[in-house]
Amino acid sequence: MKKKIAVTILAILLVCFLIVETYPNNYILIVNEKNASSSVQDATPANAVVTTTAKAAAQTDNSGSAADSSESKKSDKKSDSKKSDKNSGSEIPQTKEEIVQKYAEVVKKFKHEKPGYTKKEYQALPEDKRQFSSNLVNKLLGFGEKYMTKEDSENAVVTREKGYADIINEIPIYGMEEGCLLTDYSTVKNATCTKNSAGTYKLSFSLEDEVNPEPLASGSKEPKSYHAAVLMPGNREDIMTEVHKVEKLSGAKCNNFDLTYRDCTFECVYNPENDQVVSITHHHNIDITADIHFIKDITGSARLTNDMLVYDIVW
Repeated sequence: MKKKIAVTILAILLVCFLIVETYPNNYILIVNEKNASSSVQDATPANAVVTTTAKAAAQTDNSGSAADSSESKKSDKKSDSKKSDKNSGSEIPQTKEEIVQKYAEVVKKFKHEKPGYTKKEYQALPEDKRQFSSNLVNKLLGFGEKYMTKEDSENAVVTREKGYADIINEIPIYGMEEGCLLTDYSTVKNATCTKNSAGTYKLSFSLEDEVNPEPLASGSKEPKSYHAAVLMPGNREDIMTEVHKVEKLSGAKCNNFDLTYRDCTFECVYNPENDQVVSITHHHNIDITADIHFIKDITGSARLTNDMLVYDIVW
């Protein structure tokens, strides 16, 4: 029984350590400020999206050929996809490239002009994603949440006044004015732009899954991974350095672990009249797969989620 407990505690120690170190310190803000009075759901206009679908009006002329009718429909469809919004005079981004580039443009403007804003960021270890070979380990992984900022914690929320100088270290990509450096659009899984009821546009895109993405090197604007072009992934090499220290003390062995960034999504609502950001929402899933040996093998995975919401923006 003691051996089983020892194995379980060691597994938790190693796995929770990996989870806590997945994000750099500036991802988990610990600032003692009061929670924003308005709820994030009310402040984030994601629920206000109005989806409209235009029906094709082209009809086949009885005297015309089927081929002419087909060409007419294609022409109408192409025209609709690039038409300008009458209220704003601004073209709605359509392709993956246009959507990602517009996201980069408006987020860079946001970071450069430094409006006031509220930011909420928190982490979680979903129980249904704890899939280790030991059920006891799965249950005890909940202790790892003590090292995270929970959604209902007042430490999850910070409010900044206009002109906050350190904005570049609070809004990804950290340490620079750019909001996105992605140029390989084949790595974009999905991308959409919809018009909200208030006349704002909501950009949304997600990336293909990526195993052990390398973070952006300090001072560099050339990411070696596509997730590093939009966020700050954890550095696997730095994590392994710390794991090796634990191995020397315990005699345990971490045979392997991988960090898979899966279905990470990025959203931004902005005003097309002036390109001013209304809200930014990030949701990241990091699946941590570990193979640990101490007396017996313990293998499996756990998911770390990280949510960041920026809202109540005052220009």
